[in-house]
Amino acid sequence: MKEKILAALNAGDLEHAVQLCKEACKARPDDVDCHLLGAYIETQRGNFPAAISSCKQALQLAPSTLDAQRLLGYAYHAVGQYQEALDCYRGVLQVRPDDVQVHNNLGNTWLALGNTDEAILCYTRAVELNPRFADALNNLGIAHSRAGDRMRALDCFRSALEVEPGFAPARANIGDLLLTGGDTDGAIENYRLSLRSDPGSIHAISGLAKALVAQGRSEEALQQYRTIIEIRPDSPDIWFAMANINGKLDRYDRAVFCYQKAIEYDPDFIQALTNLGATLNMCGRYEQAIRPLEKAVALNPASIHANFNLANAWRALGDRDQAGSYYERTLELDPDHAEAKYQLSVIRGEPAPDRPPAEYVATLFDQYAGHFDEHLTGRLEYRTPEMLHAELRRFLTTDAHDLLVLDLGCGTGLFGPYVRDVSRKLVGVDLSARMVEKAREKGIYDELHVADIVELMKTLEEAFDVVVAADVFPYLGDLAETFTACHARLSDNGLLAFSVEADETQAAFSRRQSGRYAHASDYITSSLGKCGFEVCSISRTMLRKDNDQPIDGYLVIARARGQ
Repeated sequence: MKEKILAALNAGDLEHAVQLCKEACKARPDDVDCHLLGAYIETQRGNFPAAISSCKQALQLAPSTLDAQRLLGYAYHAVGQYQEALDCYRGVLQVRPDDVQVHNNLGNTWLALGNTDEAILCYTRAVELNPRFADALNNLGIAHSRAGDRMRALDCFRSALEVEPGFAPARANIGDLLLTGGDTDGAIENYRLSLRSDPGSIHAISGLAKALVAQGRSEEALQQYRTIIEIRPDSPDIWFAMANINGKLDRYDRAVFCYQKAIEYDPDFIQALTNLGATLNMCGRYEQAIRPLEKAVALNPASIHANFNLANAWRALGDRDQAGSYYERTLELDPDHAEAKYQLSVIRGEPAPDRPPAEYVATLFDQYAGHFDEHLTGRLEYRTPEMLHAELRRFLTTDAHDLLVLDLGCGTGLFGPYVRDVSRKLVGVDLSARMVEKAREKGIYDELHVADIVELMKTLEEAFDVVVAADVFPYLGDLAETFTACHARLSDNGLLAFSVEADETQAAFSRRQSGRYAHASDYITSSLGKCGFEVCSISRTMLRKDNDQPIDGYLVIARARGQ
């Protein structure tokens, strides 16, 4: 029977081997070797609880069977029962103090417990007993790396490769060291060398993907992660990594799917729950965002990101009390959180500042950049650039084609195409670096700046023919300073074209629950006059929608009077 078991084992037919083993143990329940062989086969199958049971049966029959004790330690380690594993290995070493494999295994268990000092001692002893033990050399390198000694770690990995040139784990570990040190080219080279020896190495494929991400080669990284998913489809970490990449590539639906898969395999994956909620928020799917964010907060009440995104979801759904409580919690955790501070002041109805914090605006639009065009022009029915351009054309000469144009708050460049054909030079500026990055990809602008619009205008030297600001002034309260800066940058008779949301109160301007500012037409005309402008036209129209409600505003064209 044992010959049949070994034949099945050698043929790789583990299911048949374990079945034969069970039959043999049933026929000869006192045969220690049968139970021990069964335990070994179960470890090969990854069925460690069954391996533990078989080892215990072998030890009941023969308590001094060291191979059973060693295998039991290995199985205990595999299921996370590290103290039991330590006890087994120590028991073996009391009888067999020079057992190289047990010293190595003992080091693995100490390393799993986070005790690098003890792990280093065990691996060092294994290497002393067998200087050509590549696995122990590699493990010693891992322990030194975790202890922060990169050079010793590198020496150990290289020693393992000297002993066994095709030893894939050591190559992958060198890749890890180089990647954390910023040498992405070297890391990629070593991961690829590792994969030559072991094409299915999850460690090497995952490391290669991370290195590719670091080089901005996202599509190649995704392909590597897909390879891992084919091998191990139940890996939450890999689904999470794929979700993050898809999010950075602005593929939000795909990111949502991948986060959901990560959570399917690890329901308490806090960061995946949080990122899923944040991504659903960005897609406007606020009701769906609530559940994962609430679970993330329940699992980790100290998560700033989860609390803040949950507040945003409740605010978007119109529940000011819930939103306020989570903004307050966010500020308890991070008193300097500019966005939470600003939104909480809106909810509380506190006096509005003349303008929101620049950090708030920049962060808001950095997060929004990836789906800005689609969301604004689709879901919100935003047509301001088109309508503002039509108004502007009424005041441009028919042969205008050599203009200097400054696009304030250019965002992703939605207005740029409308004036490109009449511009000798088109300059854009925005607080959001990600928005400017998207605008640059379109190749419309001659110059782009990441800066505050007023501060930039103070530094520019050109006299512009046209300054435009489509959907920018709703993020400013008092416009006097901005109008003054615009006038200083315009040539005599230059045109300022902009949009504002219409204020329905008696105030000059007010801050809405959306956090945006609305302005009264009388305030606009009087402020423009005080700052040296003549109003050419001011027309009321629907600018966009917010929560499916129309937002009315004004399209304004003003001409700069001579100095």
